[in-house]
Amino acid sequence: MYRFAERRIAAVAVATTVLLGACGGSSSKSNAASQNPAANQLQATVASFDLTAGAPRRFLVGLATGDGRLIGFGTVHLRVRRTDPSGAAAGQPHDASFLPIPATQVPNPVPTKPTLVDAVRGRGVYAATIGFDEPGIWTADVDAEVEGLGRLHASTEFQVATRHEAIAVGDRAPASNNYTIANHDGAALRAVDSRAQTGTTVPDPELHRATIAGVLAARQPLVVVFSTPVYCQSRFCGPITDMVAGVAKAYAGKAAFVHVEIFKDFDKQVVNDAASQWLQRVPGGEIHEPWVYVIGSDGTVRDRFDNVVTRDELIAAIRRV
Repeated sequence: MYRFAERRIAAVAVATTVLLGACGGSSSKSNAASQNPAANQLQATVASFDLTAGAPRRFLVGLATGDGRLIGFGTVHLRVRRTDPSGAAAGQPHDASFLPIPATQVPNPVPTKPTLVDAVRGRGVYAATIGFDEPGIWTADVDAEVEGLGRLHASTEFQVATRHEAIAVGDRAPASNNYTIANHDGAALRAVDSRAQTGTTVPDPELHRATIAGVLAARQPLVVVFSTPVYCQSRFCGPITDMVAGVAKAYAGKAAFVHVEIFKDFDKQVVNDAASQWLQRVPGGEIHEPWVYVIGSDGTVRDRFDNVVTRDELIAAIRRV
């Protein structure tokens, strides 16, 4: 989590899980597991952003072992319950399916049950559609039959808020004048895309030509990805941005596509105005990323995806508008 005087950037909830999974060799992990019984305990982390009470929506959970080995594929069982008052009954069980992040090298054949994976062949989250009837502190209970480890259980707490911090489905899209290759108001090109570290070339130019305000004025369907590929602690932003760029090429002419970099100046922790307008409606609140939004030609947000979205999910949302 990034913290600074005026604004705070909250890294994706599963950042620690992903980073642990990307470090170290398999032999050291195996030795640690044999010497420490807690190494094989299940650890769950809520990977959803901006949860509020209301209609059911996609709910994401990341799983790992106690020593940081990632768990992916298959299906796990998920229940949610109010933490306070204590003793509140758990809700109905849900089957949560695995969503690999884009660019994950999915094994062939695909594992049919939860399995220990590495950061290249198995990064992702488990997703179920769940609603929350009231705000407060909630608990997610996860049961997983993990290959080689048996039946494991984990619980984790999370916050359900009274109102959205980020622009939500049904809201009018803010007419933001985000930075483009042609106009970045004297800021470094890194403010257009953090991958432009040399200051001469912006990757995926098809994502950096238009402003959100201009597309809305033209009444075109629009896809916006908010991400910071270089500074994203979870390492999800780069693959998500790359996937959106690929879809932009395939659907050129059917919708406009825009990438908004989170930071105007990462060293000074200054956030781009467009990112703040969309993701920080509560002054001084946290900004999470990555986000992908799909906006209709009438300027209304039709879909939004927090943290992880697959190519198929995004294409389906584009076709709906």
